[in-house]
Amino acid sequence: MRVPSAPRIERLLLAEITFPEWHPRFADGGCQVFGYAIRHPDGVILFDTGVGTGSSFIDDLYHPRVVPIAEALAQHGIDERDVVVVVNSHLHFDHCGQNEFFHDRGVPIYAQAAEMEAAQTFGYTVPEWVAIPQRSLRVAHGDEDIADGVSLIETIGHTPGHQSLMVETGDGRVIVGGQCVYCADELTARQVAADNVHDESFVEAARQSLDRVIAFDPREVVLAHDATQWPSSADALLRIGAAIGHPVPMDDVRAFATPEEAALAEWDAYPDVEVRVLRVDYRDENDAVVITDTVPSHPMYNYCKRTVSGWVFMNDSGPAVV
Repeated sequence: MRVPSAPRIERLLLAEITFPEWHPRFADGGCQVFGYAIRHPDGVILFDTGVGTGSSFIDDLYHPRVVPIAEALAQHGIDERDVVVVVNSHLHFDHCGQNEFFHDRGVPIYAQAAEMEAAQTFGYTVPEWVAIPQRSLRVAHGDEDIADGVSLIETIGHTPGHQSLMVETGDGRVIVGGQCVYCADELTARQVAADNVHDESFVEAARQSLDRVIAFDPREVVLAHDATQWPSSADALLRIGAAIGHPVPMDDVRAFATPEEAALAEWDAYPDVEVRVLRVDYRDENDAVVITDTVPSHPMYNYCKRTVSGWVFMNDSGPAVV
């Protein structure tokens, strides 16, 4: 479903943290913490609020560099007073820490029932940061529509009540995944990272959540701790059933074109051809494409241009984006 004046999504850098020595990803040094602002016709929906302030325990362990939520929003031209809904993917300290910024206005804050229960466990989170006033608290029980074109989807595994957000944008469906996986590579491999799962009893649930996210056939999945685009151009083809040398319907390739790329139908000739790792070969006899590991010279497409989101081959019939 698409809505009039469809939602748009902005990635917000909310914090950078350093991992303590006992952390399973200590070798990485630390991570960034991202939230997302969904610009919706009804107002801004904020997904996660990052790390809070005032906890000496968190400060000593993780040494966070916190970006105040109002500042993070302002960097994208958003007034914090335009936020009409907050969604917490889960209630770990780095995802709900600035919820209190919205308490005075009574902004609705969504969390899953199972997550609210888990948050009462000692050591799970910072209790002060998950103390949501009753007038603001919205307890979800699984999937739920919260606005036109915006739905909560249950993606348990990282925590007992983890949730993601499905958004129907003007460019297609986007899953705001939170920490349903830690990094985009897990989506490509279809394999959850063991250190991102609540405990061993949640491994299968985490796998099912990962499969569920992919089954929604999103144009893009965005995450809380990885800014990598998923699917990448090559991943997009692999995800819809291709392997090297196997055909993919041309319409599936075109589905990943942005409006800007679709406008390239009025192209003039672009004679410059650059080297790349992968190319798409059009197969006229069955209207399909295959991925091959050569440079972009092409019998069916006259022009080739690199864009911000991938390579575009062009002929009079329209662009193919890879």
